[in-house]
Amino acid sequence: GSPTTSSPVAVQEQPTPDTTPSAQPCWELDVGCCQTEPNGIADFSTVTVAPGDMDECQAACVEAPGCFGMQLISGNVTDNCQLHWSPDGVAATDSNSTCGACCVCRTVAPTVAPTAAPTATVLAAPCAEILPSGCCQDDGSSSMTEGANETHCMDLCLSDGNCLGVTWNSKTGQCKMHFITDAFNSTTTLGSCETDNTCFECRAVPEIAAVPSKTSSSTPFPDDFSS
Repeated sequence: GSPTTSSPVAVQEQPTPDTTPSAQPCWELDVGCCQTEPNGIADFSTVTVAPGDMDECQAACVEAPGCFGMQLISGNVTDNCQLHWSPDGVAATDSNSTCGACCVCRTVAPTVAPTAAPTATVLAAPCAEILPSGCCQDDGSSSMTEGANETHCMDLCLSDGNCLGVTWNSKTGQCKMHFITDAFNSTTTLGSCETDNTCFECRAVPEIAAVPSKTSSSTPFPDDFSS
């Protein structure tokens, strides 16, 4: 008899894992201020909403790409809505009643192997001051530490292969390390950045596709920088 033939079987391609934070209605983690586990504070910034308006504060987080959660500070008239830029920052609460409740607004899908980042080149001098004086622009991609002086602050950045520059506060001795190139496009003098702060770029990175900023230029600088 004639040989039998079979129809080709379609092979389904496996979808690529999505690493984009997915927005969803915010839910209450617990009563108290948002914090890391255990007992830490991750990067956040503040916006002003109507006093006691939890819905407006939650909407501000949902509408901001990269915001993972929020907390509403009761009693504050301004800067009363804290937006947290790291999933670690909404991992626990400290049972502080002034914060009302810590709410989670985004979760992160399983991660995939990252692509290699462009190699950063150490600048001469060793770091170049960005004028006019003020804080480097911050979108939450930064970390705070203490520096003995301005040079020590620069050295701390240069010893970290991912650090691109710093904001040095000569009054408090606080050294804020920045990890994105957008931090050096300009400086800000909002809030605690009005005096005693200098922005330095310590590494230059080749031009890559622009990444949307998590905060607008009108967002106040995080309060923890002045404390």
